[in-house]
Amino acid sequence: MLQTLCFVCFVSFAFGLGLVTPSSSPQPALKGENAVPLNISAWIGKRVVMVSAHPDDIEAGAGSTISLLTAQGTQVYYVIVTNGDKGCLSAICANWTSEQIAVARQSEATAAAAVLGVPASNVFLLDYEDGMVPTYPEVQLLQDLTAVLRRIRADVVMSWYPYPRFELIPSLGWGDLGYHPDHQAVGRMILQAHTQAGNQYVFPQLGAPYVVSEFYTWEFVQPQLYTELTPALLDLKIQAILQHKTQYPTAEAVKDYISNVQAMVAANTPGFTGTLAEGFRMFY
Repeated sequence: MLQTLCFVCFVSFAFGLGLVTPSSSPQPALKGENAVPLNISAWIGKRVVMVSAHPDDIEAGAGSTISLLTAQGTQVYYVIVTNGDKGCLSAICANWTSEQIAVARQSEATAAAAVLGVPASNVFLLDYEDGMVPTYPEVQLLQDLTAVLRRIRADVVMSWYPYPRFELIPSLGWGDLGYHPDHQAVGRMILQAHTQAGNQYVFPQLGAPYVVSEFYTWEFVQPQLYTELTPALLDLKIQAILQHKTQYPTAEAVKDYISNVQAMVAANTPGFTGTLAEGFRMFY
């Protein structure tokens, strides 16, 4: 309770000093209200940081939205926590070592980012072991994430929802979008790191503090905000995901899975009448 109260005091103090400014994006829908479009034009001139557990997470969560951001000139950065060394779902890597898989997956990450307009210099790879994020000391990951947010001087952060979403049943076509131990561990730690990046008394050895002004998660269950996907935007998202050759058995499997997921997100978005969407939640 004391920790929560102190955080509230810090945020109130930061608002008073002008260190944190209210978002210029549309107010997100509350429970029971219709969702509203994500106003990416408010992010022109800002640095937007996507934080994921695995090399292929970011495109799945927000690939089409990223393409729109880079097209308008917004600087987008990737922070990928694990090296993906345990993930092989294709025949091409069936006999590879974990080390070989890690090298391939990190190369795939930069290739996928490039499809969406994100240069390799904006992709940060933290090299944690795949599938094992919850086993690392929390303070280690917290320091690594805080350091990279300060280095980038992140204005907006987007990542995984920090807790399991048991509504996203794998047998209904959601895969591991509802739960993966790495996803939730990264979601919890970046939620904490984004508040501490701006506090000069937390990890002062990690560089000058920088206040993150907005925090979002990609959302599949009940989005408050959304990006409507045209066929061209969906195709660009799919082309980026296809760069992750170790993760999918065939191109058709990618197209079918992603098309179905974005259709389900659209159906779950309150008040949205389109057929395809990426969904989001805003923390503040």
